[in-house]
Amino acid sequence: MKDRRRMTFALLVLGLLGAGSLQAWRGKAMSQTAEKKGEPLTWILHHLAADYDCFFTVEVGWREDDPGGQLEAEWAERDTERTGLVQQLEHLRQTVPNFSYEVDPANSRIVHIMDARLRQQQGYALEATIRSIDYTGKANDLPDEIRRQGVRIAVPTGRDTREFQDRSTVVRIREERLTVRGALSDFIQLDGRGNRILWIARTKLEAGTITYVHYPWPGKTANQ
Repeated sequence: MKDRRRMTFALLVLGLLGAGSLQAWRGKAMSQTAEKKGEPLTWILHHLAADYDCFFTVEVGWREDDPGGQLEAEWAERDTERTGLVQQLEHLRQTVPNFSYEVDPANSRIVHIMDARLRQQQGYALEATIRSIDYTGKANDLPDEIRRQGVRIAVPTGRDTREFQDRSTVVRIREERLTVRGALSDFIQLDGRGNRILWIARTKLEAGTITYVHYPWPGKTANQ
């Protein structure tokens, strides 16, 4: 019964983040639950966000020949003896395949979790620099605004994410020489936000592919 409750809660967490990897995750989750090892990585991120008052973005890489080899599908064990966010993230980096992280240079409350293989991806969209952007509108429409500048980025259109899209958060950006990752992250109001996952980006591990960025439902805010 306890294992069943754990899987049910983890499925709800994954649904909140977006269901793009649900099938792959479920297979790994059933196997790991049977062995009673660890927790879903997405579950751990929510715990860390609450413990250390931070927010995460997640950059997923995927391959057709390895649908289960995605960060969203990974399980991990927390090191209960470690204290501090950096120590916890270092533990995950050492134990989770392809796990990498980077503290946002403009806002230390935001931590970018990414598949380390994306760092070697030629033409990876989130590493691009936007020359100039003047945008006021819904956060979930921002990727399409950036795409108009020639960056290979878009909003996913499949049914996997439609139910959980953020249709309320408004961002205002008027900047020059801004990275795509910074544009996606640094203009979101954080205080009062219920969901600590700001956005999820999914990219096929193949040169020249489009990165699909999804802003999940933000959760209850202080104004709701």
